[in-house]
Amino acid sequence: MPDLLAGQPIRAVDHPPSVYVADPTDLENITNTTWSPGTPDVSMTITAPTSGRARIDIWAMVDEDSDGGGVYLSVEVRHGNPTGPVIHAPSTTTGGIAAYWVDAAPMNTSASGWVFLSGLEPGAVYWVQLQHMVRDPATGGLDIAHRAILYTPLP
Repeated sequence: MPDLLAGQPIRAVDHPPSVYVADPTDLENITNTTWSPGTPDVSMTITAPTSGRARIDIWAMVDEDSDGGGVYLSVEVRHGNPTGPVIHAPSTTTGGIAAYWVDAAPMNTSASGWVFLSGLEPGAVYWVQLQHMVRDPATGGLDIAHRAILYTPLP
């Protein structure tokens, strides 16, 4: 992907607008151990900048009612639309949120993280969806009170 250099003309596609999506719906007593979007889903359509690089910030309010629980949040990114090929799968190791509780329940906290994307096709449209899963469903009582994602194109 080409870099934007000093003195180089900047076109609209070089820096498309940021996009923010949030939903305050409570997701209560989550037990899924595979990635799931929740209902309603938190998703957006973005346009890749000329650089092919972007950052997706993730934010959530999480609540655990018992010890030893935890939750992961990350994004799935698809080329084009919700049925397009996956170019970034949600992961517990490549960015996002990992919130754990050890002998601290009940706990309510705000957590944030981010995912760096590179190799995006300049000017192409991508679909981004926030997903979550629990660390241990046996602990029970895990809630997500608010979820949000923010897309920021990078130079």
